[in-house]
Amino acid sequence: MASRATLVWLATTKLMAPARRHDALFRQRLVEVAGHSLEHSRLTLISAPAGAGKTALLAELPHAFPERTWAWLLLDVEDNDPSRFAAALAASLGAAGIEVDEDRARPNDARALMTAIVNQIGESRRPVAIVLDDLHVIVERSIHELLDYLTDRLPPNLRLVLASRQDPPLSLARRRARGELGEIRLQDLSFTASETGDLVNRRLGLNLDPREVQLLYSRTEGWAAGLRLLATSLAQSPANRAVLLEGGMQGSRRVFDFLAEEVLDRQDPDLRRFLLDTSILSSLRPDVCDSLTGRRDSYSVLEDLYQRNLYVVAADQQETAFRYHDLFADFLRERLRRERPGEWKSLHERAARAEVEPANRLRHLLAAGSWEAATEEIAAVGPEYARRGFVLTLRRWIGELPDEVRLRHPRVLYLLGHAIWTQREFSQAQPYLEQALEGFRRAGDTAGQSETLVALANSALMNNRFDESREMLRQALEFDLPAQSQVQVHSAGAWDAIYRRDWPAARPHLDRVFDLVEQGEGTANPLAIQLILFSEGAPEYVDRIEKLCAGLRQRLSGAPEVALGVYYLLRSAVLAHRGYACEADREGGHALEIARDCGQIVLVIAALSTSFAITAAAESRWNDMDRWATDGLDETKYGQITRNWRLHFQHLQARARWHAGDIEGLRRTYEDAMLPNPVEAPAARPYRSLIQGMARMSERAYAQAEQAFRQALEEEDAYVVTRAISSARVMLAYCLLMRGRTEEALETFRPYLEQAEAWNTTGQVTRENPMVVPLLRLAHERNVRRPYVERVLEILDVPLNAIEAAGGEALSERELEVLRVMAGGLANREIAERLFVSEATVKSHMQKIMRKLDASSRTQAVAKARELMLL
Repeated sequence: MASRATLVWLATTKLMAPARRHDALFRQRLVEVAGHSLEHSRLTLISAPAGAGKTALLAELPHAFPERTWAWLLLDVEDNDPSRFAAALAASLGAAGIEVDEDRARPNDARALMTAIVNQIGESRRPVAIVLDDLHVIVERSIHELLDYLTDRLPPNLRLVLASRQDPPLSLARRRARGELGEIRLQDLSFTASETGDLVNRRLGLNLDPREVQLLYSRTEGWAAGLRLLATSLAQSPANRAVLLEGGMQGSRRVFDFLAEEVLDRQDPDLRRFLLDTSILSSLRPDVCDSLTGRRDSYSVLEDLYQRNLYVVAADQQETAFRYHDLFADFLRERLRRERPGEWKSLHERAARAEVEPANRLRHLLAAGSWEAATEEIAAVGPEYARRGFVLTLRRWIGELPDEVRLRHPRVLYLLGHAIWTQREFSQAQPYLEQALEGFRRAGDTAGQSETLVALANSALMNNRFDESREMLRQALEFDLPAQSQVQVHSAGAWDAIYRRDWPAARPHLDRVFDLVEQGEGTANPLAIQLILFSEGAPEYVDRIEKLCAGLRQRLSGAPEVALGVYYLLRSAVLAHRGYACEADREGGHALEIARDCGQIVLVIAALSTSFAITAAAESRWNDMDRWATDGLDETKYGQITRNWRLHFQHLQARARWHAGDIEGLRRTYEDAMLPNPVEAPAARPYRSLIQGMARMSERAYAQAEQAFRQALEEEDAYVVTRAISSARVMLAYCLLMRGRTEEALETFRPYLEQAEAWNTTGQVTRENPMVVPLLRLAHERNVRRPYVERVLEILDVPLNAIEAAGGEALSERELEVLRVMAGGLANREIAERLFVSEATVKSHMQKIMRKLDASSRTQAVAKARELMLL
């Protein structure tokens, strides 16, 4: 069952299958259609307009197919928050007896949650179906991407059933082409003439003759809502049977309005008032209806409405909670506003007092315009929603408040600034944070002041207002700061020192950030994680990042938290630094999936654009490098991160275009990089000189290129952090080599090579491919760090002293190692485990081995190797 903590924000009726009506007609034809889809398709889509009978079919499924375990989630507009959607899905599985650790439903773990669900259900082997009803209310793209991800990975025993008023923007065409999609549409749901007769006569007892049945069928065209409502009118007014059956019906909405008015206007005044009063409720729970209407018999009224088929739907199997059909509810609300406009506010206020779920309470308070009460509610539940990552929901709530109301409540202003900050727009958050600070000062709220000052200091830092940032940090430090705020303070302090070219002053702050993150604080703080990533510019910090990853993994092994995406990001960076490009891409892929799903970890995705570009460079995949660098320049995706670090991504883009021979593209990048940028991070400035040097190299203007690279090296030595992704020293050495100054090139390159070996990193060298290759060859010829150089050249697949195959091509030491293990008859996965590499790496080596040995199979390759005495 859903946990008590979950039920604070989630109505339990969202997790229950709709109840079958006592007078429902069992439609064998429709059930067989659904059964065929469940048997043969991983995804079943029930797509039809309102009133078509989707809910009736869904209610039948668990009874028609009891061998499956059914999990249900009735969606509403609040579920457009990716974090809330993930948590609600986990709760629906819990309600079905499929326990998923509650922590897995936290905001930034959505795709990890999907993987856990798939693995857990796949291992259990019991048949399971997940039903998502009212999917049309979901408009967030990240949720649709998450559903595509889930559908792609469904195990054979798991099915996904989606009910919607229109086709969702999923990969339906691809699934249709693959035979993975079962579709149930309006024509399937519509009643046939025979089914119409069975419903009205056998189930509803109207005793219509064949002609009347045919009239009813032709007038409604088998539309389920029309049949039900017209049947209700026929039962209530048998004397008007001919008029009702032969009257004109043009369009389902007009038909529905006509029939709804027939239903409403024929009720006694007391019941009519009950219908209008309760129409504002999304769920008709008897206790809430009693509080709203002042009655004590709401359950009896609702049960009677349900039994009489006055378009009330049971929301749970026990028939203790109900809801109006959506179209009927819309009609009732319209009539309520028209007939009793003065009661709209008071009804919503009474409903808010009766509700226990925060989202429902706030919905009523906001609808009533009860701004002060709504603001107090947001201030109370907002911190928990922010912690869970429901920032889209939080921002939507606060956005509905009038400006003058927000200004009176600093905590709400702070929460709004926090939500905007989390979504990457630091500058947009600042006005709200400034207003919050002023409000906290007036109220004497020191905790609020300290939190807001730290947030403002970071915002000022990101906008290059350094004096202002330092002053706010000074003021914040006058208060007793919580650990989360300390992370922000030391992150800002480190960046401030770095921007002032004072690396010694930055290090104590950086060390303190590592300490706090190792303790579990600040794992989702953008400035802190960015700082840790850039600390690779000082290679001694790579070991500390690796230690940090180990600690995070240990804490995350039981229940992944917000830190999961950050863990994979940092792990990817370490692997890339150590020279394991394939493994780095794999871990980066995990981070990317998590970050995309949560819709919030913008920094992670932007950082991965860098990571993927660097590993592409090591493997000479220039188109991929260009694509990822260009992605990082997408301001619509990354906001101020792109504006601050534009030169960072332009440098990667310039490298890709230079090595790919796209000189025109390199020129455009250079011209863009020369444009002024008022929020440019000072530490990014070495990249401008590097871009200029590459542009001059492409023009063969080597003297000017050398000058640019020397300038870049001077700036790099001052800022340090830019060494995390590139080396001006390598570019300068390469330029000198191209100018024929061999000895000077080697002496420039030597310190870089010695430091890389000392810090046990090969990735720092391989990322400089292909410029580094002639420098490594030179070092090898002059016997400089020869064993280390050979190891790096082997990773870059540059043969030196390798054994030659029959065709004259050389097998590298690593290829020989793979060949020897392959000769033992092991599968690719076993070879990968033996050699501690990925299967993709094994496959790549095997393809090269077979090509060099002119073999068409593994067996032939081993045989030829033995003939050549390579084995």
